Amino acid sequence: MTKKLGFILAGAIIIVVAGTLAILRDGPAPPPVHSANVDEADPMIQAAVSETLGQIEQDLGNAGLRIRLAQLYHANGLEDAAEEAYLQAIAMDDEQPRWWHFLALHRSEAGDLEGAIEAGRMTIKLNDSYGSAHRRLGQWSLELGQLAEASSHYDDAERAQPGHPLNAIGSARVRMEQGDDAAAVMMLERVTRNPQFRDIGYAHTLLSRAYRGLGRDDDAARAAARGAGSKQVTDDPWLDDLLAMRTGYAGTINEADRLLATGRTEDAIARLNALRPEHPQDVTLLN
Repeated sequence: MTKKLGFILAGAIIIVVAGTLAILRDGPAPPPVHSANVDEADPMIQAAVSETLGQIEQDLGNAGLRIRLAQLYHANGLEDAAEEAYLQAIAMDDEQPRWWHFLALHRSEAGDLEGAIEAGRMTIKLNDSYGSAHRRLGQWSLELGQLAEASSHYDDAERAQPGHPLNAIGSARVRMEQGDDAAAVMMLERVTRNPQFRDIGYAHTLLSRAYRGLGRDDDAARAAARGAGSKQVTDDPWLDDLLAMRTGYAGTINEADRLLATGRTEDAIARLNALRPEHPQDVTLLN
């Protein structure tokens, strides 16, 4: 799919949402979306969902409450209701780039990469300066084998956020898929030799693959050792808004682990302390 066609599709989405918004304005707002799986969720999740549903029932036209419900569903694994809840919120206010971004993330997690790209294009239409949105589009396009589109999105990410290492890493992935390992090596070496970024293990892992493609086996082995155990990394500050909606025991532990991994120790401790009243003897919390 060409970039021009993508924007045409995004425009079509605007028309559909605008029509839905007109209906909401001219008639009663629809009831909030209910998850069929909420009764099986952690009691803390059930309580948060119930409270938000009650607030919506008292203020059916409040788009902010609708997006909160969508985020609760999304962040806490109630995927059966997340998409419709996001669409309800966006139908009421379609000019919030973060909301489109969250919808795009939800769709990507559900395996709907084409739908994620459509929502992602709306994100950058409303906020072209958010580098992570461009990188996400690059990643999803790459996964679909749309190499030209992926390359263009990573170029856009570089214009939005110059010098960010993940722009170069994404572009290098595209070059490797295109069979140009030499170009990938040049991009990745600029990252791995920069004192600010040399600890990004995933860059070393990719560099090892590119070296191996060029027959530089000794260099590949050294790079592989530096990148051992690394995973693909992201830098998406807006994601914090979504992940902050995690609740329940497992969700809170996972969020605390993520905060610790990013150096936000005080935030992690605060999240764990919220669990203590319900789990006073829990070994994980005591430690």
